[in-house]
Amino acid sequence: MRFFRDLLLLLIGIVIICNLPNLLIDKGLPTFNVSNFLSSIGDFFIKIQNPSDITYLRFINYYKQVESLMFPEIWERLAYSLTILSSSIMLAITISILSAYIYYIGEGKLQRVIRWISLALNSVPDVMMIICIQLLFIAIAKQFKVMPFTIITFNENKAYFLPILCLTILPTVQLFQMVLTFIESEADKTYVEFAKAKGLSKTYIFFVHMTRNIAIHLIHQSKIIFLFLISNLFILENLFNIYGIMRFVSNVSINIHHFDSTPLIVSISLLLLPFYMLMSGLKSWVNWITKRTVN
Repeated sequence: MRFFRDLLLLLIGIVIICNLPNLLIDKGLPTFNVSNFLSSIGDFFIKIQNPSDITYLRFINYYKQVESLMFPEIWERLAYSLTILSSSIMLAITISILSAYIYYIGEGKLQRVIRWISLALNSVPDVMMIICIQLLFIAIAKQFKVMPFTIITFNENKAYFLPILCLTILPTVQLFQMVLTFIESEADKTYVEFAKAKGLSKTYIFFVHMTRNIAIHLIHQSKIIFLFLISNLFILENLFNIYGIMRFVSNVSINIHHFDSTPLIVSISLLLLPFYMLMSGLKSWVNWITKRTVN
C-alpha cells in the first residue's frame, strides 16, 4: 500500500509541476490563470486514454516545427538514455565500493593518493570534464589513426562507451566520498572492534559487516545521486548529439506559446518510473538483509 501511495503522489506531482507553465504563462505572456491550469490537466487525462494518438511539436532545421506522433519514437529515445544511465549507475557503485575497499585496507601514502585523486576529479566542472575526454579521444584517434569507440552520435552510429564513461566519473567520486565518510563513522563502532579482536581480516569485515550498514546510508542519498545523474545526462546528450529522453523533454517544453503538457508528463514519467521501482526494490532488499527500516 505504501508503494502505490508514494507512486500515486509521484505521478500527481509530475502532472502538477508540468502544468505550471499553463498557470503562469498564456500565449507567451505572464499571467495567473487557474482555469487554464485546470483545463490543461483535464486535457492530459483525456489524451492519456489514447497514448498512440499523443503528438508533439518537433523542430526541423532549428526554426520550423512539425507535429509528430510521440509513440513509438519515445521508446527508442528512452531505451538509449536508460542504457547509458543504468550502466553509469552500476559502474559508479562498483568502482566507488572497490576504491573505498582499497582505501580501507591501504596504508597512509596510498590513502593520501586516493583522496587527492578524488578531490582533483571532484573540482573539475562537469562540462569541462566531458569536453576534455572528447578531445583526448580525438587526439588519440589522430595520433594512431584508429578510433575503437564512437565519439559522437551521428545517424545510425550511436555513442555508448564515452557517454557512459563521462557520466560515471563524477558520480563515482561523489559516491566514493560518501562511502569514505560512512566507513570512518563505522570503523570505531563496537561490532568492528569485536570483529578485529576475533582476528577477522579487513576484507571480511568490509564486505560482510560494514557494507550492509553503508548500504543503508547510500539508499538515503540515492535520490540526490539520481538527480545529479539526470542533470549531467541533459548536458551529456547535448554534447554528444544524443537524441535521448532528456533532449526530447527539452524540445517538447520549449514552446511556451502553444504549450502542451501531455508529452512532457509522459516522457518524465517514463524516465522516473523505472528508477522509482528500482529504489523501492533496493529499500526492500536493504530492509531484509539488515532487519531495519529505510524510509
